[in-house]
Amino acid sequence: MKKRERFIRSQLKAIAQQVELFKAGVLLYQAGSYHDSASAFVQFSRAYPAREVFNNIGACYFSLALRQLYLKYHRYYFRFKLSIAVDFYTTAEKLNLRADDRYLADKDIAGYIQKAEDYFRRAVARDKQDRTCRYNLAAALILKQEYARAQAECDALLKKNPRDVDAINNKAVAFYYYGKQEGID
Repeated sequence: MKKRERFIRSQLKAIAQQVELFKAGVLLYQAGSYHDSASAFVQFSRAYPAREVFNNIGACYFSLALRQLYLKYHRYYFRFKLSIAVDFYTTAEKLNLRADDRYLADKDIAGYIQKAEDYFRRAVARDKQDRTCRYNLAAALILKQEYARAQAECDALLKKNPRDVDAINNKAVAFYYYGKQEGID
């Protein structure tokens, strides 16, 4: 029994170590590199053939089809607005025993986020009307887990334009994590 348990644990550990392939696939998908994304997902599926992995492979090929449809048959591309989604997480991440939620303890990550915040604040100071540096500042504050400050940045943007989708998005993310942090359902 102990031998079997060691074997299973080693197999699970091997899968957990390959989760980065899944994450790379998601990033490549977001960047519009669908061939590379599909390759990463296919490679990961060899170790972990789960629903979310196959869904993402399908989403890659579907996005490639849509791109070709747009390029070759432009007028048919706009006939319908189809909703498609990619899975950003895999159940294999639960097999990973690292403490991913403590990334701010990593001095490199915390330092980069702080530098990013400093430069975003400089950008805001140079142009009070620019929205992009404020979106970025709110995103940096979210990564720093300073959710109330991030919401305040978004609120300032929303006062000027209540329909600003990017500000609404960042505010929603900050609000979600603020609630989670405070134990609010």
